[in-house]
Formats: sequence, C-alpha cells, structure tokens
Amino acid sequence: MSPKYTTIVMLVLIISVSTISLVLCDDDWPMFGHDPEHSFTNDCEMGDEYELLWKYETGGAVLSSPTVVDGMVYVGSWDHCLYCLDAYDGSLEWEYETGDWVSSSPAIVNSRVYFVSNDSYLYCLDTDDGSLEWKYECYMPVGYSSPTVVDGMVYIGSDNSYLYCLDAYDGSLEWKYETGGEICSSPTVMNSRVYVGSWDGYLYCIDAYDGSLEWKYYTNEHGISSSPAIVEGMVYFGLENHYLLSEAPTLFCLDAYDGSLEWKYETGDWVSSSPAIMDGRVYFGSLGSYIYCLDAYDGSLEWKYETGDDIWSSPAVVDGRVYIGSEDSYLYCLDAYDGSLEWKYETGGGIFSSPGIFESRVYFGSNDNYVYCLESVKPLTATPPPTNTKTNENSTLLPIIAIGAIILFVITINRKKHFNDSSNKKGSSP
Repeated sequence: MSPKYTTIVMLVLIISVSTISLVLCDDDWPMFGHDPEHSFTNDCEMGDEYELLWKYETGGAVLSSPTVVDGMVYVGSWDHCLYCLDAYDGSLEWEYETGDWVSSSPAIVNSRVYFVSNDSYLYCLDTDDGSLEWKYECYMPVGYSSPTVVDGMVYIGSDNSYLYCLDAYDGSLEWKYETGGEICSSPTVMNSRVYVGSWDGYLYCIDAYDGSLEWKYYTNEHGISSSPAIVEGMVYFGLENHYLLSEAPTLFCLDAYDGSLEWKYETGDWVSSSPAIMDGRVYFGSLGSYIYCLDAYDGSLEWKYETGDDIWSSPAVVDGRVYIGSEDSYLYCLDAYDGSLEWKYETGGGIFSSPGIFESRVYFGSNDNYVYCLESVKPLTATPPPTNTKTNENSTLLPIIAIGAIILFVITINRKKHFNDSSNKKGSSP
C-alpha cells in the first residue's frame, strides 16, 4: 500500500476509535433526568465511598439540579442567577442574573444552555461566556418545570397552564397546548410524543410536532409535579394529594401508547419525586421520608428505605447504586438491589436538588446555598463499560463494521489503481 493510502487508513482508524470511545463513554449529564426520556442514569463506574471535592457558595438556596457537560457545571440559585462552574475545582466561569429565582434545571445542547426563571422567561445563553442568545416570555412565573431539548425544539411547562414548544435556535413559538392547571412537571419526549403532568390532575400525551392531543389520563384532581419517565413503552409518574381527596398519593404506570393503566402503587404521602427506572425496577422518593423500589412490571414492592425527612429530590441510578437527597440535609447512596445504605453525606440544609453524575463524581445543590461535588475516596481504575446489553453491543459493533468497510474500500481502490498503472505500463511498452 502506498504511503498516501496508508495515511488515509491510519486517519480513519484514529477517528473511528475516537468515535467508539464517545459512544461507550456517555459521561455528560446534559439536562434534568439526564436525557429526554428521563432515564436518570449514565454509564459511569462509581466508587464505594465518597468525600467532598469542592463546594461553591451562591447567594441563595440551590433547589436546581445541576447539569454537567464538557467539564462544566450549570445550576440555578434562588439568588436569581444561573452559574457555570468548573466541574473539577468548582471555580466560577461565569454567572447570568435573571429577574427572579432559578429553581428549574438547565439543559445543555449544541453549546447553548436553556433554563427558566420565576421572572416568567425562558432563557437561551451561550455556554462559552453566558451571553444571551434569546429569551421568551411565558407571561406567568415558570417555577419548577425544567426544559427538555430534542430535535431542535425546546419543551417547557408554565404556571399559566401551557405547555410550550419553541424553536431551539431562535426562540420562536412553534405551538402551545393549554391544560387546566399549573405545570410543575418537566416534559418527557420520546417517539415524537411529549408527556407532561399538570395540576388539573391529568397526565398528557401531546404530539411533539403540532401540539395536538394524543391522549390524557385523569387522576381524580390530584396534582402532578413528578416528571414522567418512559422505559419499554411504559410511562411512570408520581401523584400528589394536595386537596386530600379520597385516593392516596400514588405512583402510576401507564401504557405510553394509549394511556391505559397498567398498575399503581399507593404510598403514605405525596410523590413529587420523579421516578428512575433501571433493570426492571422503579426508584422514587415520597414526602413520607421513604425511598421506594418497585418492580417495574407489576408494581410490587421490592424494598423501601426511611430517611429523616421528606424527599423532593429525584434519584440518579448509576452502576448499581441509588443517589438521592432528603430534606433531612443528607445525600444518600443506597444499594439499588437491596436498599442497604452505602454511605450518606450531610450538608447544611435540606436537599431538594436531584443529583447529576459526571466522570464518577456526584453533583447536587442544597438549601444551605452551596453547590456540592463529591468524589470517590479511592481512585477508580479504568475498566471497559459493560457490553452485555443490546444497546452497547450495537454501539460497539457499528463503528467496527464501519472501520472494516472503509479499510476494504481503500484497499480495493489502491489495488485497482495499481492494476491500472500496470496495464498502462504494459500497453505503452514497444
């Protein structure tokens, strides 16, 4: 093979290997719940015991759940600001001040950060310097719903009862859908459908492209602040009982296609926490101080763990462990399989923030005004991620097949060129 084609093959190999690494190492935590489906998980390998790496003090309570992308942490505070911090040492990169508190969680897509403030605006900033790209007014406070960004669209709920769909590039309105109550739930997007709960007691399924109603499920006028999670064609969400009506607070499982009820599990108190689903189990917290683990297929109880106070935080489930905050000021790490306590870390205030995981570190906020980063006490040894799932198998095989096809193509061209050159030389011989 000529030096020219050898160089091409080497470049292809380097790019392809890099692609494999990117596919298998999905460390970023770019939005609330990690992704548009709200899986609350990534493929990080986690340590057995954790300690404080750094903490950063803001000017107000940090109810916002941190998102972490490309080594930067983005998080809001009740001091009206959105912060961008270095994920490794907690130093301030920039901050952006809004007109009111920021409790929702930002979403980071294509070098832009999207978030809402209680001043009624949805903001889009440049991730490099925090400069404003655009903002959209929802005409009422947007308190707790967090934006979901997918396929060039931003989806967000508002206290004015509307679900909005905006163009992610310029902030123009694509459509809006009116429910009968405030929307504190964060939209979940899957298979061109948007799922969101409202304080009118309905869970809605909306067409992601035109905002038309697919179906809605009624829960007897109870409020829904919990954000839906979707796995294997099922949608899971929690229910509050704000008006103390007949039905107890409940976790629901519905068919994601038609909204029919699969099962429901009654808890002792509100379920504002958003569920996480992993390996056929559902994890969530309640205001009755318990962390629950249910069978995802029939709703039976696997285990529950009691903390010292209410749980507003939503769990992250990574590497066989459940990470979740409690109003008792502790961040808990439990064994995902039996619910036993691995460790807990105490802050100076209640934890409403939901943890995000990046490069095996745990990021979260507290009502003591601090953003926290915990790291493993013992350095982690680099091990390849699991490849026993169909997703990982496909993610690994596709780039390898592509490499082989490209190399074969280059070799074929080179041989053809060599053959033509030889033929030309023979044809020109006297």
